[in-house]
Amino acid sequence: MALLVALAAMGTMPAVAAGEEPEVIDDCTTIDEPGHYVLDGTLTDDQNDNEPCISIEAGDVTLDGQGNLIQFDDGTPQDGDDGIRIDTPDNDDEVTIENVEVTGFDDGIRILSGHVTLENVDTHDNIDDGIDANDASFVGVYDSRVKNNGDEGIEMDNVDESEVEESYVAKNTWDGIDIEGGETQVLDNQVRKNGKVQTTSMNLQLPQNPGEGIDLDGVHDSVVKNNHVKKNGGEGLELETNKMGPKLHNVKVKDNEIKKNGKNGIDVDGVGESVEVEIIKNDIRKNKKYGLSVYKVKDLKVDDNTILDNYKGQIKIIDSVKVDIGHNDIGL
Repeated sequence: MALLVALAAMGTMPAVAAGEEPEVIDDCTTIDEPGHYVLDGTLTDDQNDNEPCISIEAGDVTLDGQGNLIQFDDGTPQDGDDGIRIDTPDNDDEVTIENVEVTGFDDGIRILSGHVTLENVDTHDNIDDGIDANDASFVGVYDSRVKNNGDEGIEMDNVDESEVEESYVAKNTWDGIDIEGGETQVLDNQVRKNGKVQTTSMNLQLPQNPGEGIDLDGVHDSVVKNNHVKKNGGEGLELETNKMGPKLHNVKVKDNEIKKNGKNGIDVDGVGESVEVEIIKNDIRKNKKYGLSVYKVKDLKVDDNTILDNYKGQIKIIDSVKVDIGHNDIGL
Protein backbone atom coordinates (compact mmCIF):
# COMPACT_ATOMS: atom_id res chain seq x y z
CA MET A 1 0.00 0.00 0.00
CA ALA A 2 2.83 2.43 0.93
CA LEU A 3 4.55 1.68 -2.40
CA LEU A 4 1.34 2.36 -4.35
CA VAL A 5 0.89 5.70 -2.57
CA ALA A 6 4.48 6.66 -3.33
CA LEU A 7 4.09 5.76 -6.99
CA ALA A 8 0.85 7.76 -7.21
CA ALA A 9 2.55 10.79 -5.68
CA MET A 10 5.41 10.51 -8.15
CA GLY A 11 2.88 10.41 -10.98
CA THR A 12 1.65 13.88 -10.09
CA MET A 13 5.14 15.42 -10.42
CA PRO A 14 6.41 16.78 -13.76
CA ALA A 15 8.94 14.55 -15.43
CA VAL A 16 12.36 16.16 -15.98
CA ALA A 17 14.63 14.20 -18.25
CA ALA A 18 18.36 14.28 -17.70
CA GLY A 19 19.95 17.35 -19.22
CA GLU A 20 16.71 19.39 -19.38
CA GLU A 21 17.40 21.47 -16.27
CA PRO A 22 18.71 24.95 -17.21
CA GLU A 23 22.44 25.41 -16.80
CA VAL A 24 23.35 28.34 -14.55
CA ILE A 25 25.93 30.85 -15.82
CA ASP A 26 27.69 32.84 -13.13
CA ASP A 27 30.75 34.11 -15.05
CA CYS A 28 31.75 35.16 -18.58
CA THR A 29 31.93 32.05 -20.73
CA THR A 30 31.61 30.37 -24.13
CA ILE A 31 28.42 28.43 -24.88
CA ASP A 32 29.31 25.74 -27.42
CA GLU A 33 26.59 23.17 -26.71
CA PRO A 34 22.81 23.36 -27.34
CA GLY A 35 20.72 23.95 -24.25
CA HIS A 36 18.83 26.30 -21.95
CA TYR A 37 21.06 28.64 -19.95
CA VAL A 38 20.15 31.14 -17.23
CA LEU A 39 21.86 33.92 -15.30
CA ASP A 40 21.36 33.95 -11.54
CA GLY A 41 22.99 37.34 -10.91
CA THR A 42 25.05 40.16 -12.40
CA LEU A 43 27.92 39.22 -14.71
CA THR A 44 30.86 41.63 -14.69
CA ASP A 45 33.46 41.45 -17.46
CA ASP A 46 36.73 42.79 -16.05
CA GLN A 47 38.96 41.53 -18.88
CA ASN A 48 39.93 44.08 -21.54
CA ASP A 49 40.88 41.31 -23.97
CA ASN A 50 38.95 42.00 -27.20
CA GLU A 51 36.63 39.10 -26.38
CA PRO A 52 32.93 39.03 -25.50
CA CYS A 53 31.65 38.27 -22.04
CA ILE A 54 29.35 35.57 -23.43
CA SER A 55 30.15 33.93 -26.76
CA ILE A 56 27.45 31.68 -28.24
CA GLU A 57 28.91 29.24 -30.75
CA ALA A 58 26.13 26.64 -30.99
CA GLY A 59 22.58 26.42 -32.24
CA ASP A 60 19.42 25.50 -30.30
CA VAL A 61 20.49 27.79 -27.46
CA THR A 62 18.26 29.85 -25.17
CA LEU A 63 19.90 32.32 -22.80
CA ASP A 64 17.48 33.72 -20.20
CA GLY A 65 18.98 36.58 -18.21
CA GLN A 66 16.11 36.42 -15.72
CA GLY A 67 16.28 40.23 -15.52
CA ASN A 68 19.96 40.30 -14.61
CA LEU A 69 22.74 42.59 -15.84
CA ILE A 70 25.84 41.92 -17.95
CA GLN A 71 28.28 44.83 -17.56
CA PHE A 72 31.81 45.81 -18.60
CA ASP A 73 34.06 47.11 -15.84
CA ASP A 74 37.65 47.58 -17.04
CA GLY A 75 38.10 51.09 -18.42
CA THR A 76 37.20 51.68 -22.07
CA PRO A 77 36.23 48.53 -23.98
CA GLN A 78 38.17 47.74 -27.16
CA ASP A 79 36.86 46.37 -30.46
CA GLY A 80 35.50 42.92 -29.69
CA ASP A 81 34.80 43.56 -26.02
CA ASP A 82 31.11 42.82 -26.61
CA GLY A 83 28.48 41.86 -24.07
CA ILE A 84 27.07 38.92 -26.04
CA ARG A 85 28.41 37.65 -29.36
CA ILE A 86 26.53 35.08 -31.48
CA ASP A 87 28.45 33.19 -34.17
CA THR A 88 26.78 29.86 -34.87
CA PRO A 89 28.21 27.09 -37.08
CA ASP A 90 25.19 27.18 -39.43
CA ASN A 91 23.32 30.31 -40.43
CA ASP A 92 19.98 28.64 -39.69
CA ASP A 93 20.94 27.69 -36.12
CA GLU A 94 18.39 29.12 -33.68
CA VAL A 95 19.43 31.28 -30.72
CA THR A 96 17.14 33.12 -28.31
CA ILE A 97 18.30 35.82 -25.89
CA GLU A 98 15.72 37.11 -23.41
CA ASN A 99 15.21 39.11 -20.23
CA VAL A 100 18.70 40.59 -19.97
CA GLU A 101 20.34 44.02 -19.61
CA VAL A 102 23.69 44.69 -21.32
CA THR A 103 25.75 47.84 -20.78
CA GLY A 104 29.23 49.36 -21.03
CA PHE A 105 30.65 47.19 -23.84
CA ASP A 106 31.88 47.86 -27.39
CA ASP A 107 28.70 46.40 -28.95
CA GLY A 108 26.05 45.36 -26.50
CA ILE A 109 24.99 42.38 -28.65
CA ARG A 110 26.87 41.42 -31.81
CA ILE A 111 25.36 38.86 -34.21
CA LEU A 112 27.56 37.32 -36.90
CA SER A 113 25.32 34.43 -38.00
CA GLY A 114 22.25 32.45 -37.06
CA HIS A 115 18.48 32.71 -36.71
CA VAL A 116 18.39 34.98 -33.67
CA THR A 117 15.51 36.20 -31.50
CA LEU A 118 16.02 38.98 -28.95
CA GLU A 119 13.11 39.52 -26.58
CA ASN A 120 12.84 41.86 -23.60
CA VAL A 121 16.45 42.95 -23.99
CA ASP A 122 17.77 46.24 -22.58
CA THR A 123 21.04 47.27 -24.22
CA HIS A 124 22.25 50.77 -23.35
CA ASP A 125 25.32 52.98 -22.88
CA ASN A 126 27.61 50.84 -25.04
CA ILE A 127 30.49 52.50 -26.89
CA ASP A 128 29.42 51.36 -30.37
CA ASP A 129 26.04 49.79 -31.29
CA GLY A 130 23.37 48.54 -28.96
CA ILE A 131 22.63 45.65 -31.36
CA ASP A 132 24.88 44.98 -34.37
CA ALA A 133 23.97 42.18 -36.81
CA ASN A 134 25.79 41.14 -39.99
CA ASP A 135 25.07 38.33 -42.46
CA ALA A 136 22.58 36.44 -40.27
CA SER A 137 19.64 34.58 -41.79
CA PHE A 138 17.13 36.20 -39.39
CA VAL A 139 17.19 38.69 -36.53
CA GLY A 140 14.08 39.61 -34.55
CA VAL A 141 14.04 42.31 -31.86
CA TYR A 142 10.87 42.37 -29.74
CA ASP A 143 9.71 44.32 -26.70
CA SER A 144 13.21 45.69 -26.12
CA ARG A 145 14.89 48.94 -25.11
CA VAL A 146 17.91 50.21 -27.04
CA LYS A 147 19.13 53.59 -25.85
CA ASN A 148 22.10 55.89 -25.21
CA ASN A 149 24.53 53.89 -27.35
CA GLY A 150 27.51 55.66 -28.89
CA ASP A 151 26.82 54.72 -32.52
CA GLU A 152 23.65 53.09 -33.92
CA GLY A 153 20.89 51.80 -31.72
CA ILE A 154 20.09 48.80 -33.95
CA GLU A 155 22.25 48.14 -37.01
CA MET A 156 21.58 45.26 -39.41
CA ASP A 157 23.68 44.76 -42.53
CA ASN A 158 22.94 42.02 -45.07
CA VAL A 159 20.53 40.16 -42.79
CA ASP A 160 18.18 38.08 -44.94
CA GLU A 161 15.06 38.76 -42.84
CA SER A 162 14.61 41.04 -39.85
CA GLU A 163 11.87 42.29 -37.56
CA VAL A 164 11.90 45.13 -35.03
CA GLU A 165 8.66 45.27 -33.10
CA GLU A 166 7.22 47.00 -30.01
CA SER A 167 10.59 48.37 -28.95
CA TYR A 168 11.87 51.67 -27.57
CA VAL A 169 14.87 53.03 -29.50
CA ALA A 170 16.05 56.39 -28.20
CA LYS A 171 18.96 58.79 -27.69
CA ASN A 172 21.50 56.81 -29.71
CA THR A 173 24.24 59.02 -31.17
CA TRP A 174 23.64 58.07 -34.82
CA ASP A 175 20.65 56.25 -36.35
CA GLY A 176 18.03 54.68 -34.15
CA ILE A 177 17.32 51.77 -36.53
CA ASP A 178 19.64 51.25 -39.53
CA ILE A 179 18.88 48.30 -41.83
CA GLU A 180 20.80 47.70 -45.08
CA GLY A 181 19.53 45.01 -47.44
CA GLY A 182 17.17 42.11 -46.90
CA GLU A 183 13.49 41.96 -46.04
CA THR A 184 12.29 43.72 -42.90
CA GLN A 185 9.26 44.59 -40.81
CA VAL A 186 9.50 47.61 -38.51
CA LEU A 187 6.29 47.71 -36.49
CA ASP A 188 4.88 49.49 -33.43
CA ASN A 189 8.11 51.06 -32.19
CA GLN A 190 8.92 54.28 -30.36
CA VAL A 191 11.92 55.86 -32.14
CA ARG A 192 12.90 59.12 -30.46
CA LYS A 193 15.75 61.61 -30.15
CA ASN A 194 18.36 59.60 -32.04
CA GLY A 195 21.18 61.37 -33.89
CA LYS A 196 21.12 64.51 -31.81
CA VAL A 197 22.11 63.91 -28.18
CA GLN A 198 25.19 62.65 -26.41
CA THR A 199 25.05 59.40 -24.52
CA THR A 200 24.84 59.88 -20.80
CA SER A 201 27.90 57.88 -19.78
CA MET A 202 30.44 58.67 -22.55
CA ASN A 203 32.03 61.91 -23.61
CA LEU A 204 31.42 61.58 -27.38
CA GLN A 205 31.19 64.28 -30.04
CA LEU A 206 27.86 64.74 -31.73
CA PRO A 207 27.77 63.75 -35.44
CA GLN A 208 28.07 66.67 -37.89
CA ASN A 209 25.47 64.98 -40.11
CA PRO A 210 22.77 63.96 -37.65
CA GLY A 211 21.47 60.42 -37.68
CA GLU A 212 18.01 59.30 -38.76
CA GLY A 213 15.22 57.83 -36.71
CA ILE A 214 14.81 54.89 -39.13
CA ASP A 215 17.19 54.40 -42.09
CA LEU A 216 16.34 51.63 -44.58
CA ASP A 217 18.85 51.18 -47.40
CA GLY A 218 18.18 48.75 -50.24
CA VAL A 219 15.52 46.71 -48.44
CA HIS A 220 12.82 44.81 -50.35
CA ASP A 221 9.33 43.44 -49.66
CA SER A 222 9.24 45.37 -46.40
CA VAL A 223 6.74 47.12 -44.12
CA VAL A 224 7.14 50.15 -41.83
CA LYS A 225 3.92 50.49 -39.86
CA ASN A 226 2.51 52.15 -36.76
CA ASN A 227 5.79 53.61 -35.50
CA HIS A 228 6.12 56.85 -33.54
CA VAL A 229 9.19 58.61 -34.95
CA LYS A 230 9.84 61.88 -33.18
CA LYS A 231 12.56 64.46 -32.53
CA ASN A 232 15.39 62.64 -34.28
CA GLY A 233 18.32 64.77 -35.46
CA GLY A 234 18.13 63.95 -39.18
CA GLU A 235 15.34 62.43 -41.28
CA GLY A 236 12.50 60.78 -39.45
CA LEU A 237 12.41 57.95 -42.02
CA GLU A 238 15.04 57.55 -44.74
CA LEU A 239 14.36 55.17 -47.67
CA GLU A 240 17.26 54.94 -50.09
CA THR A 241 18.98 52.96 -52.78
CA ASN A 242 22.75 52.91 -52.73
CA LYS A 243 24.23 53.05 -56.24
CA MET A 244 26.66 50.22 -55.43
CA GLY A 245 24.36 48.15 -53.21
CA PRO A 246 20.98 46.40 -53.24
CA LYS A 247 17.99 48.28 -54.64
CA LEU A 248 15.08 49.60 -52.61
CA HIS A 249 12.00 47.72 -53.78
CA ASN A 250 8.40 47.09 -52.70
CA VAL A 251 8.22 48.96 -49.40
CA LYS A 252 4.98 49.95 -47.65
CA VAL A 253 4.99 52.83 -45.15
CA LYS A 254 1.66 53.06 -43.35
CA ASP A 255 0.03 54.48 -40.21
CA ASN A 256 3.19 56.05 -38.79
CA GLU A 257 3.41 59.23 -36.74
CA ILE A 258 6.49 61.19 -37.89
CA LYS A 259 6.92 64.52 -36.14
CA LYS A 260 9.45 67.19 -35.16
CA ASN A 261 12.50 65.60 -36.78
CA GLY A 262 15.55 67.71 -37.64
CA LYS A 263 15.32 67.25 -41.42
CA ASN A 264 12.56 65.77 -43.60
CA GLY A 265 9.80 63.67 -42.12
CA ILE A 266 10.22 61.04 -44.87
CA ASP A 267 13.05 61.18 -47.41
CA VAL A 268 12.99 58.82 -50.43
CA ASP A 269 16.10 58.65 -52.62
CA GLY A 270 15.84 56.16 -55.47
CA VAL A 271 18.86 57.18 -57.62
CA GLY A 272 16.69 56.68 -60.71
CA GLU A 273 15.65 53.11 -59.89
CA SER A 274 12.09 51.79 -59.65
CA VAL A 275 11.34 51.56 -55.95
CA GLU A 276 7.61 50.69 -55.78
CA VAL A 277 7.07 52.48 -52.48
CA GLU A 278 3.65 53.19 -50.99
CA ILE A 279 3.29 55.93 -48.36
CA ILE A 280 -0.23 55.64 -46.96
CA LYS A 281 -2.13 57.09 -43.97
CA ASN A 282 0.83 58.62 -42.16
CA ASP A 283 0.72 61.67 -39.90
CA ILE A 284 3.72 63.83 -40.85
CA ARG A 285 4.03 67.19 -39.07
CA LYS A 286 6.37 69.89 -37.83
CA ASN A 287 9.57 68.46 -39.30
CA LYS A 288 12.36 71.02 -39.84
CA LYS A 289 12.48 70.62 -43.64
CA TYR A 290 9.79 68.97 -45.79
CA GLY A 291 7.17 66.52 -44.73
CA LEU A 292 8.04 64.33 -47.73
CA SER A 293 11.11 64.77 -49.93
CA VAL A 294 11.48 62.62 -53.08
CA TYR A 295 14.55 62.47 -55.35
CA LYS A 296 15.07 60.36 -58.51
CA VAL A 297 12.29 57.89 -57.77
CA LYS A 298 10.07 55.74 -60.00
CA ASP A 299 6.79 54.10 -58.96
CA LEU A 300 5.82 55.97 -55.82
CA LYS A 301 2.31 56.19 -54.37
CA VAL A 302 1.46 58.85 -51.77
CA ASP A 303 -2.16 58.75 -50.56
CA ASP A 304 -4.36 59.58 -47.57
CA ASN A 305 -1.56 61.13 -45.52
CA THR A 306 -1.74 64.17 -43.26
CA ILE A 307 1.29 66.32 -44.12
CA LEU A 308 1.06 69.64 -42.28
CA ASP A 309 3.10 72.40 -40.67
CA ASN A 310 6.50 71.25 -41.90
CA TYR A 311 8.85 74.22 -41.90
CA LYS A 312 10.09 74.28 -45.53
CA GLY A 313 6.97 72.83 -47.12
CA GLN A 314 4.84 69.74 -47.30
CA ILE A 315 5.98 67.76 -50.37
CA LYS A 316 9.08 68.21 -52.57
CA ILE A 317 9.61 66.03 -55.67
CA ILE A 318 12.73 66.24 -57.88
CA ASP A 319 13.64 64.26 -61.06
CA SER A 320 11.02 61.57 -60.43
CA VAL A 321 8.51 59.75 -62.63
CA LYS A 322 5.44 57.58 -62.04
CA VAL A 323 4.64 59.41 -58.82
CA ASP A 324 0.96 59.10 -57.84
CA ILE A 325 -0.03 61.84 -55.38
CA GLY A 326 -3.51 60.98 -54.15
CA HIS A 327 -5.78 62.67 -51.64
CA ASN A 328 -3.53 64.00 -48.92
CA ASP A 329 -4.25 66.69 -46.34
CA ILE A 330 -1.56 69.31 -46.94
CA GLY A 331 -3.53 72.26 -45.62
CA LEU A 332 -4.93 73.52 -48.91
